[in-house]
Parts: sequence; C-alpha cells; structure tokens
Amino acid sequence: MTEQDKEQAFLEKTRDILDHGVDELETATANELRMIRQKALQPRRQDWFRLPGIPVFVTSAAVLVITVSLMLTQGTQPIDMPELEYLSLLSETEELDFYQDLEFYDWLDEERAKG
Repeated sequence: MTEQDKEQAFLEKTRDILDHGVDELETATANELRMIRQKALQPRRQDWFRLPGIPVFVTSAAVLVITVSLMLTQGTQPIDMPELEYLSLLSETEELDFYQDLEFYDWLDEERAKG
C-alpha cells in the first residue's frame, strides 16, 4: 500500500465518520445549525451610524454646541485661582530651603500688604 492509498483510506474513513455524525444529529440541533449558517451567509445591512461621514458630523456638531454654550454662559468676572500662584514657585530652580519656609514668606507678604 502506497502513501497515496493510505491517505485516501484515511480521508474516506474520516468522511464516513463525519457523515455518520451529521446523520445522527437531533432535528433541533440540525435546524439551529442551519439557521446560524443562513444568518452568517446573509449580506449585512449597514446601519445609519456606520456610514462614513455620520460619526464625524455628529462629533463635530456636539463639540460646536458645547463650545457655544460654554461661551454664552461664561461670566465676565475673572476666576480667582490661588493655586496658580504656586505654579511659578514650582517652576523655579531655587533651593529647597525657600520652599520649607513658604508659609513664613506668605505671612510676610500679607503683613507687607497690610501696611
């Protein structure tokens, strides 16, 4: 028996086993598999939100609406942010002794402002 004959015998035996397995499937299982196969083979419909330009348009419109509403509702008084005072201190490259006495320098600054 040649290699080709052995391979052919293997394929025939495998085919027989698989065919026998298909024949013995329950009717409900066979119907379910058939429905799944048909559903997989049907062409997919393209929803409106999957169209190429729609997400860009919706996102742009949302950003525009938020920007305009923030501009219209923004007050004219400046926002007081005391944390920004410390930002300049952190960006400087002075020694750590200065930062350890920071509360003292704040007190000194307040005393000078009072007079």
